Amino acid sequence: MTSTPPLDLGAIQARADAATPGPWGVYQYGGDSLIEIAADLEDTGTGYSARRTIARFDEEPLDNDPGHREWTAEEDWAQVQADAAYIAAMPPEVTKALVAEVRRLRDKAREYGELAARRESELIALRAELATARNPHTPRLCKCGHSHRAHTAPAPHSCFAFGKTCPCKAYRQLPHDEAVAQLERNRQAAAERAAVLPPSGA
Repeated sequence: MTSTPPLDLGAIQARADAATPGPWGVYQYGGDSLIEIAADLEDTGTGYSARRTIARFDEEPLDNDPGHREWTAEEDWAQVQADAAYIAAMPPEVTKALVAEVRRLRDKAREYGELAARRESELIALRAELATARNPHTPRLCKCGHSHRAHTAPAPHSCFAFGKTCPCKAYRQLPHDEAVAQLERNRQAAAERAAVLPPSGA
């Protein structure tokens, strides 16, 4: 099966511009053995008039395909009629309209593609923002590793986890995963301090 070649809209448009303008019509003559396609075809009542003949068909088209069975005269003539009707229905105006529609749809597809790319970028940025946003289950730890309580009073702030002054001037929330890991380190440090300190009241 042959693949459909890409549409060269510029070439199609150029051929349509150069062709005889429509409307095109079909009429039969010669004892229904010939068909012509003509521009501005009109039945005058005593015959036909036309601005220009576009194409002429006879009842015995060439068939060079050896695998094709031999058609009857009726089948040949029916095919000639069908081919002529198809060609007459495709004057330059129809071709130009189809080209314009394809171009419009291509422009729309390009716009939708650009919009989809922008939305994808916005979604990626939103996901990154959500990944670093604080939620109710995130330990409230500053980027210095101290508890948020170390920032509730004027400096120097007492940090109970480390037992030292908090160096930060403002509270800055750690992302969830970092806060959980830092909280565990704080707990371990507090446990190690408690292990070396004398018992209370000793």
